[in-house]
Amino acid sequence: MLSDQPQPEIARSAVILGEVHVGAGAILAQGLVVRAHGAAVSIGNYSAILENGVVIGTPEHPARVGQRTVFGHRATIVGAAIGDLCEIGNGAILMPGSRLGSGCILGEGTLVPAGTVIPADSVLVGRPPHVIRSATDADRERLAVLRQHQTNLTDHPGTVVHGPMRAGAHMGTLYAYRDKTPSIGAGTVLFDSAEITGDVVIGEQTLIGAGVKIIGDSHGPVRIGSRVQILENTVLHLLPDNALVIDDDAVIGPGAMIHGCHIGRGSIIEPGAIVCDGSGTGAESVVRAGACVKQRDRFGDRSVLDGFPARLVGTLNGPPPVPGWALPPDAVATLRRVPRLRLRGDRGQKPAENARGTWLPSHPRSSTGPYCMNAPAMSSEQHERGIHAVRASRRPGIRNPGSTPEAPWHHGHRCAPGTPVHDQKTS
Repeated sequence: MLSDQPQPEIARSAVILGEVHVGAGAILAQGLVVRAHGAAVSIGNYSAILENGVVIGTPEHPARVGQRTVFGHRATIVGAAIGDLCEIGNGAILMPGSRLGSGCILGEGTLVPAGTVIPADSVLVGRPPHVIRSATDADRERLAVLRQHQTNLTDHPGTVVHGPMRAGAHMGTLYAYRDKTPSIGAGTVLFDSAEITGDVVIGEQTLIGAGVKIIGDSHGPVRIGSRVQILENTVLHLLPDNALVIDDDAVIGPGAMIHGCHIGRGSIIEPGAIVCDGSGTGAESVVRAGACVKQRDRFGDRSVLDGFPARLVGTLNGPPPVPGWALPPDAVATLRRVPRLRLRGDRGQKPAENARGTWLPSHPRSSTGPYCMNAPAMSSEQHERGIHAVRASRRPGIRNPGSTPEAPWHHGHRCAPGTPVHDQKTS
């Protein structure tokens, strides 16, 4: 019965957008973003997707994860199907239409390109992946130990978790750095868990996705054009005496790292790509998933770049189409918009300092809001074991769908329900 199945563990800082089927005892860890269009994401019983990962499913390319499969930190799953009892390394990238059979083991950073089919029990690594052998009995025993020998598949029906597919309720978090404050153009929308610091100017009708971090501190300016999409858990930063410029109509895929470079107008940076300081892509170019454009490399218009390091592998005849994993072109118009937050200090308040600079939102936060931090996610021993087995007791700072949440933790201390949380202390 539904009441007899273990509830999933969903961290308070995990973000669910759309309708997601989450299996019994599944773990969705801190900083994870799951975006489901048309209920196109399902995560099987007792599977785990660890910190700062991204899962995106669309009706054309659903994301389906089998039972007792574990993804490491910063894994990116875009429209892929993964079987039961798989072990996916940190930073792996699975692209739309790819399929992994049950019992596969992927090394850290492995890229599975779009449409690739991997047979069951394969051990693979690399970008693109190389199957180095089939899983052995020793491999299976090691994975069983990590799961505390709980490798049986179950028929629990799981839980449907709904999250609103909208942004702008709090317009993210803006931080000042010294005398620099972010500037957000008209019609631009930030998902609530996005954070922007310092000398950052964003144009009009741009969309900043959940978990995105844009950091314009002492090193130089960040300039982002109009009608740009910067998607889930991407990080933008730069080295000293540099600038980071993203021209109009570019799309930056989930899990990307954009560092002190110039992205040309209408370019597509696919999931998990890295673009390094001093480099540049011409207008209407494509950087393929998992590619790394190294420092000071520059490419012309309509370039197709792939590899690690990236090289020119083709030239487009026209502008690249908007990829299916991006938000629809009308997303900024259809997502919920609210007035942008006034900056703390507007009414003569003295701002509070933190590691990056000054926290700007002036409105109060409740103890159930995103600024009430979770308790530590796991001990080092639990990390080594991969949190593969579901604990009998629930961790603080984890919400269980359908249950009454406990009072959350803030800086290591439990908050009384209803206590406002204004500060962001640092060690």
